[in-house]
Amino acid sequence: EVRNSRTRRAMEKGSRFGQAAAEEAWKNAEADSLYKLHEQGVRVPTPVLFYEGILLMELVRDAEGQPAPRLVEAPPQTPEEAEALYLDLRAQVVRTLCADLIHGDLSPYNILMSGSGPTIIDFPQTVAAARNSQAEFYFRRDLDNVRQFLEGFSTRLAGRAGDIREPDWGPFQAQ
Repeated sequence: EVRNSRTRRAMEKGSRFGQAAAEEAWKNAEADSLYKLHEQGVRVPTPVLFYEGILLMELVRDAEGQPAPRLVEAPPQTPEEAEALYLDLRAQVVRTLCADLIHGDLSPYNILMSGSGPTIIDFPQTVAAARNSQAEFYFRRDLDNVRQFLEGFSTRLAGRAGDIREPDWGPFQAQ
């Protein structure tokens, strides 16, 4: 989103200036989301610096100090581990919502298995929860993507499909 109506029209037309403005807005939104989520205690890479469209953040490492693999490359080894991962990630998704953001494309491909727990990455498509009419859809999809992947390692997670309707989850309460 941009406030300048002239810039917004250029972005909608797809002019060269509009494309450059859209790219700049996209970079700023991703950096803003990362800083906000880090401040809120969501497990994300620690942002170090954002300057002229370049975002520098910490290298996420696994327990042995190596670059952390994605969840899809380092899946849980036991049903209990899958269930613990789900509960941890569900808490991270809810904490993200409490920051008025929704990841929008959460999957096992953008969760790193760091030594301190699963770390969420990749925020260019972040949705502002309060301003998006599709916020509940994206929130459900994020949580379902995680649960469905982990169900392959613990069938007990299939019973958690209704987690989004838990009464303490704020704007998406059951009616």
